[in-house]
Amino acid sequence: MYLDDGLGTHTDEETCKTMSNQVRQDLIQSGFVPKNEKSKWSPMKLLVFLGFSIDTNRGTITIPNERVQRVLKTIADVEYYVSKHGKVHARLVDSLVGQIVSMSYVIGNVAYIMSKHLSIDILSMTSWNSCIVLSTESLIQIKFWRENLEHVNVKKFSSNVSCQSVVYSDASNTGYGGYVVETPFNIAHGMWSECEASKSSTWKELNAVRNILLSMINVLKDKRIKWFSDNQNVVTIVEKGSMKPELQDIAMCIFENCLIHNISIDVVWVPRTLNEKADFISRIIDYDDWGIDEQLFMYVDSLWGPHEIDWFANDDNHKLTVFYSRYWTVNSMGIDAFTINWQGANGWFVPPVCLVSKAFPKDLLELPDTLIEKIHLLPDLLTESKSNNTVQNYYYGF
Repeated sequence: MYLDDGLGTHTDEETCKTMSNQVRQDLIQSGFVPKNEKSKWSPMKLLVFLGFSIDTNRGTITIPNERVQRVLKTIADVEYYVSKHGKVHARLVDSLVGQIVSMSYVIGNVAYIMSKHLSIDILSMTSWNSCIVLSTESLIQIKFWRENLEHVNVKKFSSNVSCQSVVYSDASNTGYGGYVVETPFNIAHGMWSECEASKSSTWKELNAVRNILLSMINVLKDKRIKWFSDNQNVVTIVEKGSMKPELQDIAMCIFENCLIHNISIDVVWVPRTLNEKADFISRIIDYDDWGIDEQLFMYVDSLWGPHEIDWFANDDNHKLTVFYSRYWTVNSMGIDAFTINWQGANGWFVPPVCLVSKAFPKDLLELPDTLIEKIHLLPDLLTESKSNNTVQNYYYGF
């Protein structure tokens, strides 16, 4: 029988010595023979253990320099073969991925997500002795490690794991939705296109996280976020990536935007019964969603433009780069145009039918009597092809 890899710690040096002597005596009395050349029985503050450097003075764990240099050497070899032959041995790429992943205890889940495209390329090989052509994404990941490995090589004994913001997200067959708990008015919502609606539930749930993050990036930047999703696959993919390229691309988008905007995101699974509000938001269907033809917009803009802000729009129907929407969307500047002073900007107004009277109260009152008498016909004209619920909403608005 062999015993291996034991480590003991204590804040007091004398207590640490006592513990060390006791463990050594217990081993000998139990019939084991300690190998002195591999044992450290005296307390120390600098130690290499299981391939990691432990520094109790600084309170950090790092990868020893020789391991770091080994990875950089492998990267140099891979890049050499790619530049000279356009391809590289599969075993060499697999060795690089293994070395990177083995450092995950120190550098975190970035070791997985930023090597996933390399793993995907390895799967395309016909045998271990074959050569593979690395994808653009894999080359980007290799460059990332060459430039950043030494910078991410540190892990503190303790870190602040408290969250500054809590987000819930969900996806349905029609759309996605999410909200920030501490500011409930910060709601993100969007509809799936016909193509997106046919995607897998994991794709929808993962894309919901991405879209909600991008929609409220200015609300969430520089924060530690606890993010709740009722899809367990999403938790794993956001942390470690996916072997499916389509899902990996979304995971990379989430990772890169968190990096750019200094966001720390911790995705946690939650039962559906505790995610009902996000589920409700994801099922909202905007029956009032409409827009005008692009040619008509260009004509009107040529007469009274250039217009600067589209006050009532979303990602699908906005006519200007700067626009406000009912809920946060990926590209919207803000939400609820009625909270903004419209003066000083040449705005473009195409409000939902139910908000026409609220958006233009004075304009409606100034209409000629002949038009006022006919305005009740407008809902009929707009609802000829709408459902009963939408018709009721339109009439309520007017």
